[in-house]
Amino acid sequence: MRQYNQQLIEKYDKLTQSLFLDMFGDPVRNEKGWKIEVLKNVCHKITDGTHFSPEPLNEGFPYVTAKHVKSFGLDFYSKPTYISEEAHNEIYKRCTPEFGDVLYIKDGATTGIACLNIFNEPISLLSSLALLKPNYKIINNYYLSYWLNNPKVKIKLLNEFMSGAAIQRYTLTKINSFQLIIPPIALQNQFAERVQMIESQKQQAQEALAKSEQLFQALLQQAFKGELN
Repeated sequence: MRQYNQQLIEKYDKLTQSLFLDMFGDPVRNEKGWKIEVLKNVCHKITDGTHFSPEPLNEGFPYVTAKHVKSFGLDFYSKPTYISEEAHNEIYKRCTPEFGDVLYIKDGATTGIACLNIFNEPISLLSSLALLKPNYKIINNYYLSYWLNNPKVKIKLLNEFMSGAAIQRYTLTKINSFQLIIPPIALQNQFAERVQMIESQKQQAQEALAKSEQLFQALLQQAFKGELN
């Protein structure tokens, strides 16, 4: 059952990637001839998190860093970090993440990974993360996230902006100047609806996998203790 659920999750991931290519074509070659625009012109705001490191706490306001951003989504609670209200308020003056905004790793070993913010409540970001607030009249947040995570797009951006660089880092100026294809917003929204349906099914498989993993670990412990009949 564990192996089946793992394979099912992988299939869902491949399905969303295939759906993106089927609906929008190759995002680098742009064989469908979509309009090309720079990122700053399709977002209301592009900024980043704090450039100082507040003291981490065991409770308080969620403090999201690059370690929490995965291509499959925001993974905060496996390794949660928090900061004080005072530190949060200072960061929040310039960087105000809202539900559905795109979080994008802009420096470090995992540069180039994007996901959607799933927090309804206020959170704070570290400077390694860029905050992209899409203009929903022009660009869908799901489309933008999947465009940034596309392997060909990642390579293209690294070649354009990181050539010869010793450390992977995108400045906000570079991110603002990213060129991306802009399909009709109706098509982007249709893509987002389909992805949400797939992710709903994927979530069920992930929950089943977690239960299978718990059962497996319990049986493993019993086996080590000689308690299995």
